[in-house]
Amino acid sequence: MIIMNDWEKAYSNGFLVDTEKPSEVIKLAENFFPKSGNVLDIGCGNGRNTIYFAKKGCFVDAIDIVDLDFLKEIPKELLSLVNFKKISCLDYSFTSKYDIIIMARLIQYLTVDELDLLFKKATSSLKKKGYILLSYSATGKMVYEKYGVNKYNHPLSLILNFVNKYNLQVITLKEGNKVGVHLSYKEDAITYDIILQLL
Repeated sequence: MIIMNDWEKAYSNGFLVDTEKPSEVIKLAENFFPKSGNVLDIGCGNGRNTIYFAKKGCFVDAIDIVDLDFLKEIPKELLSLVNFKKISCLDYSFTSKYDIIIMARLIQYLTVDELDLLFKKATSSLKKKGYILLSYSATGKMVYEKYGVNKYNHPLSLILNFVNKYNLQVITLKEGNKVGVHLSYKEDAITYDIILQLL
């Protein structure tokens, strides 16, 4: 008998990211990227950001609580650059050192305590002067009723507290709205794309 986690149920109920383009925060950060290096894509979803970095020659550890089987879709020559693991970000070991850690549209689905743990683990695994590429929806409707997963409203001030607590600095911060343009659900929301660097 297969037991599905909440996110597997959400995807089976139609929760999808309907694009293969990399996240907006990655476009903002292109000038900061090393020509090669180690990348961790947390909550990699359909692999759009993982594939972007693999095409640039980076080694990418991609993790997600759901396996959307994106490895079948990527060119064979990139497979040696991608290591996918089906695991929760809170259970991941974070034993490697990374130049870049991606948290794209992830943290709005974590509680404050879970966020604290994630920032602690991520910064301990980030190389000095390494980057966290963070994007999230800070407001908006809960999605539990339709998809069975909770969405939390985290104000920017909360994230900036974690930035200070874990010795990070803000390099770029862009505010926007309408997070749902590439999702199977639509909503108006305040969104943030933030480039962080470890001091």
